[in-house]
Amino acid sequence: MLGNEHGQFDQRIVDAAAEWYARTAAEDASTADWSELRAWLNQDTEHRRAFEAMQDMSRSLQVLGTDERLRAVHDTAFSGGDEQVRSIGDRRTKWSASRQLALAASVLAALIIPTLYYMGSEDAPETSYLETGVGERQTFELADGSSMALSAVSRVTFIVSAGQRQLELHRGELFVEVAPDADKPFSVEAGSHVVTVTGTAFGVRYRRGTAAVTVHEGTVRVAPTVADTGIGDAQELQEGQRLLLREGETPALLGAEELQRAADWRNGWLHFENATLGELVNELEPYVDKQIILTSNASAQLLVGGSFNVDRIDVLWSTLETVVPVKVTEENDRILISERR
Repeated sequence: MLGNEHGQFDQRIVDAAAEWYARTAAEDASTADWSELRAWLNQDTEHRRAFEAMQDMSRSLQVLGTDERLRAVHDTAFSGGDEQVRSIGDRRTKWSASRQLALAASVLAALIIPTLYYMGSEDAPETSYLETGVGERQTFELADGSSMALSAVSRVTFIVSAGQRQLELHRGELFVEVAPDADKPFSVEAGSHVVTVTGTAFGVRYRRGTAAVTVHEGTVRVAPTVADTGIGDAQELQEGQRLLLREGETPALLGAEELQRAADWRNGWLHFENATLGELVNELEPYVDKQIILTSNASAQLLVGGSFNVDRIDVLWSTLETVVPVKVTEENDRILISERR
C-alpha cells in the first residue's frame, strides 16, 4: 500500500490515482468525473493518500516552467518499458491535451513515488486502524495523546506524520478530545468533508452516506475534501453548533441539554424527540446483533420520543411497547416490530 506504516506500496492504487488525477485535472472535467472521484477516494484511505501524492508531484513538476518541458516529461514517462504505464499511455488520445499533460505528471509520479516516498525519512507516518463491533463502545488514547470514543460498528484510520494528524471516519460515530498542538493540525475526514482543529472537543457521525459534526468545545473548520466540486464552502463552527455536512445546510445552535444528549451515546443512551419508528430502528441497528424488521410502512411512520439505554436491549423493547402501539417479537435471528391493534 502506498505510504503505509510498513513503507510498502500498491502499484494498482498508484496507477488508478494517476488516471483519476488526469481526468479531474483536465479543463473538460465534468461533474460526473468529480462525483466518481469522490466515491473512489472514500473507498479507502490509501486511495486518498495516493491521489494527494499525485497532486504534490504535479505541483513539483510545474516548476519546470513551460508546457513544452512538461510535455517532454510526458514523452519520457511513456517511453519506458513498463506495460502498465504503456497501457495508460495508449489511451491518451481519448483525452484532451490538458488531460494528457496532467497524466504525464501522474505517470512519472507512479514511476518514482515507490522509491522516493518516505525513503530514509524519520518522519514516516504512524498509522493506527481502530474499530468496534455490534453493541460495542470503546475509548482509545491516540498516538498524539488525544482521546477518542467510538460508538458501535465504527471504523477509523488515524495517521500521525511530521506536520499533521489525520483521522478518517469510514463509518460510525466518534467523539474526540484533541490534544493541543498548534504545529500539527488535527483533521477528521467523513464522507466528502474534512473537519480541522488544533485542540478542541467535537463529535463526528458518518452513517448511511450522511455526515454531521457537533462542536462541544472550541472552534472547528469544516471544508470539502476536494476543492471546486460544488459540495459546499468552508465554514467555521463554534462551541454548541451542529452542522449536517451536505450542500445548503446551515449550522444549528444547540442548547446545553441538547449538546449533552448529542454525545450521551458514550454512556449508552440514545435520545429521540418526534422521531419516526423507522429512524429509531436505524439508530438501534449498530447495537443489536439481530435483524430488526418493521412489518409495515405504517409502523415505520409512527412517532416516538424518549430515552433508551442500549446496554439493556431487553428493557428497551419493553419500553418501546409502552410508548408506541407496537408489539416486539424476538426470534432466533431477527426482531419483528408490528403495529398493536
